Amino acid sequence: MKERLLKSETGFTLAELLVTILLMTASMFALYAVFDMSLRVFKVGNDKVETVQNARVGLEWMRREIRAAYPVDKAGGDGRVLLAQSNSELIVFGNDLNGDRRVECPDPAVVPGSRCELIGYGLYRPAGNSTDALGRYSRYRSFFTEAGLARSRPAYPDAVAESIGSLTFEYLSENGAPVDPASARMVRITLEVVADEGSQRLTTTVALRNREG
Repeated sequence: MKERLLKSETGFTLAELLVTILLMTASMFALYAVFDMSLRVFKVGNDKVETVQNARVGLEWMRREIRAAYPVDKAGGDGRVLLAQSNSELIVFGNDLNGDRRVECPDPAVVPGSRCELIGYGLYRPAGNSTDALGRYSRYRSFFTEAGLARSRPAYPDAVAESIGSLTFEYLSENGAPVDPASARMVRITLEVVADEGSQRLTTTVALRNREG
């Protein structure tokens, strides 16, 4: 009886073992491919969400500062000049940081410790990047005239948001009609964020709370 039981306990043949290993290997490669694709999709989606979120934060920061744009010389009785320089691609304005009711940009070499109260927003291309970035221009007195007008944009602004396809400023009346920047009461900002799988457009409208006249 014992000998008959031992004879019935046969093992796997070499061919069966090789087929089993081959099937297991194919299954593992298939599972790895699915896992790798899932990680890639997650990464792409996560990168897009992060890029758009950073752009939203930058847009909100820009909106708050533009909303607080201060007249260039309110102390001198002229509260009409609110935007130092404005076009569809660049906006320059002032914030009264020291409370003297005027926007100034003194030379630190002449007035030690002074700060330029002019702020600018526009696009620039960071070194080594294939897309533009939203830049905040400040602290660069040599790029602004004493009259408060932007002469040109500095080469190295503060990066607010990256992967930006376009930036557009539109100047509107209180009724939303397009007007000259000098008389605008609202500014509509459109920011296009680019990603590998497409782009997304963010838009906000800012009311200039210190507009006079």
